[in-house]
Amino acid sequence: MLTVFGSINLDLLCRVPRLPDEGETLRMTALQTMPGGKGANQAVAAARAGANVRMIGAVGQDAAATEALSGLVASGVDLSGVARIEDQPTGTAIVLVEPGGDNRILIAAGANDHVTMSDADQDGWLLLQMEVPVESLVQAINSATASGQKVMLNLAPAAPFPRASLEKLTLLVVNEGEATELSLQLGCRATAEALSEALGTAVLRTLGGAGAECCGPMTSGVLVTAAAPSIRPVDTTAAGDTFIGFLAAALDAGQPIGAAMERAVRAGALTCLTRGSQQSIPDAAALDAATFEQESLDA
Repeated sequence: MLTVFGSINLDLLCRVPRLPDEGETLRMTALQTMPGGKGANQAVAAARAGANVRMIGAVGQDAAATEALSGLVASGVDLSGVARIEDQPTGTAIVLVEPGGDNRILIAAGANDHVTMSDADQDGWLLLQMEVPVESLVQAINSATASGQKVMLNLAPAAPFPRASLEKLTLLVVNEGEATELSLQLGCRATAEALSEALGTAVLRTLGGAGAECCGPMTSGVLVTAAAPSIRPVDTTAAGDTFIGFLAAALDAGQPIGAAMERAVRAGALTCLTRGSQQSIPDAAALDAATFEQESLDA
């Protein structure tokens, strides 16, 4: 079983003609509420990819909790590890989406700031992100690695993280911006090869439309790359989380890192062709049927 330990949010998706200037009031073109949170998004993606997924996280005892959990429920994710915290609201994210698909996100953590790690399935992967307290993530890494469990950390959103804990990971996943911030912390170049050499663990760097690269023990020290299909993005909101979820599902199923990367890159690209967050995440059948040439024309 793949265990996902992370955030669960209710997203307020705000479509705007452009980002407002300082002091400016700008009319939105549309407003939607939908389930989100990096942890929940990645759990949904992994489940839709075919993995057996358990979610560990927290929501409030408020009206928002039901909608925040709805995508996980619909995707068949095990919610036995999700706590309901009485005196905290369910996490909320405000997502500003511009016409070209680029987005900016503001987060009120709420119950996510009070989540703790419970027991995990030691036979599968543990997937982590950065929308819960670093102290809880460090505890989860220590517990999992002590029992021999494989651990993947998506260092998003980027923030300082203890080097000793990074060195214990099986796989660290960063985008280009996160890689740059981490390289400053480690005093090396922002490539997968350099970061992996500095940490002694496998590092995967996503490259947007250029695909992804990975280097480290999982690749026997060889740089492995995966190219992305050419698309015209409509909304990039959940693309990164879809990539991570499909990657984790493939690795949990025993696929080699190169094949897992190729599938994850295609899944992330397909997500960009549909508006929204969790509802834009494809399932395995949709990914298998995608040709991308026609999907890009229809976008």
